[in-house]
Amino acid sequence: MMASDKINENGASKFLQASNMFILLVLILATLVSFNCSASLEGGKGVRLEVLNKLKSSGIIGQHAVQVELGSRNSKLSLVLDTAIDLTWIQCQPCKGCSEQLPIFNYSSSETYSDLPCSSGYCSALAAVKGEESGPECRNSTSPCEYQLGYSYAPGRLGKDQLSFAAGGGGAEAVVLLNDFVFWCGNASSYLSGGGVEAGAMGLGKGGNLSILYQQAAASNESRGLEKCFSYCLTTVNGAGGHLTFGCQQE
Repeated sequence: MMASDKINENGASKFLQASNMFILLVLILATLVSFNCSASLEGGKGVRLEVLNKLKSSGIIGQHAVQVELGSRNSKLSLVLDTAIDLTWIQCQPCKGCSEQLPIFNYSSSETYSDLPCSSGYCSALAAVKGEESGPECRNSTSPCEYQLGYSYAPGRLGKDQLSFAAGGGGAEAVVLLNDFVFWCGNASSYLSGGGVEAGAMGLGKGGNLSILYQQAAASNESRGLEKCFSYCLTTVNGAGGHLTFGCQQE
């Protein structure tokens, strides 16, 4: 080995060590510091959804949750935020072998709920969620889109219903975000094996039209004047919570 090669190797090694130390320092600071999610909505056209920090009481990764209202009966459900999935999953009745998460959404009691048929483009998109080329096994095009999904969704059906939430959290009056919110109604799941009150998971992925982000953008919410923007702020373990914002907020 030439002397110049040895010098370059030593330099690269020192640079790598310094980089690792910097990354470690950032991670430590991120754990100790409580971030302040205080961006203003004044002057913007956003609707903010309060995020509950579940990390304080649970060691399960991803335990930030939001409370939504689903269906004509405005069933209040707590959903864990998951940026790794597109399709929102909600535990539905009847639910065989499900863990004790309450409440369990009863789609049959909602006057605004409807199954999506096999002919729906959303049903075809489930093949990508499962990671297979073949779509759901359907008897005919009008059959409900029932599927054995992976990632702890299975079994269940694809449906749509009215999605609302209390903008700004607290006792604020609920507002409708999507009239035809598409989600997976699961009849069995081990997704939330940690137990608790969470009734499912909100998919915040950007990979396809099944995501709530795509649905909100596609609907454009012209009746509420919402622009096609989305942002979120999630705090650390020591933080006080955070928020999701559908629509644009003031910088």
